[in-house]
Amino acid sequence: MEKSGERKMQPVADRAEILHFYTGVMRGKIHSGGKAAAIADRLRAAAALERAGQEDGERSGTLEKLDALLEELRRAADRKAE
Repeated sequence: MEKSGERKMQPVADRAEILHFYTGVMRGKIHSGGKAAAIADRLRAAAALERAGQEDGERSGTLEKLDALLEELRRAADRKAE
């Protein structure tokens, strides 16, 4: 029996669910083994979100903020690698 407010689980994730997942990974809210995603995984998620926005033809302020966040994460990864 489905609880009030719960979505029925679909066999294949829809676009909104995929974007929600990538956003969670990018923001470090998705955990695996008790740890947030590594910087490299967060960068890949941010890049996937950026590509998804470009496919929609969106270049709004939201994506500009995502671009800035992606650049910030790249700089952090570069500093860590040094």
